[in-house]
Amino acid sequence: CLMPNGFGVLPEGLARTLRGLGGTLVLGRRVVRVAHGETGTWVELDDGERVSGDAVLLTPSLGVLQAGAIAFDPPLPA
Repeated sequence: CLMPNGFGVLPEGLARTLRGLGGTLVLGRRVVRVAHGETGTWVELDDGERVSGDAVLLTPSLGVLQAGAIAFDPPLPA
C-alpha cells in the first residue's frame, strides 16, 4: 500500500476518531510504565504524567522491549 501523503495520515485519522469517541492519542512521548488492573489501564510518561483509559495501544520497537525500557504491570509473558 502506498501512502502518497505519508504515513502521518494514519495517526492523524486515528486521532480524529479517538477524539470523536472521547479518547486520547499521545504521540512523540516516552512511555516508562504501563499498568492494567480492575480499575482500568494507565500509561506513565517520562515526565511523570499519567494517561488513563479502558485500553492502551502501544507500539514500541522490539529493541525497546528487549531493553526493558518500559515497565509492565502485570509483567508481559516471556
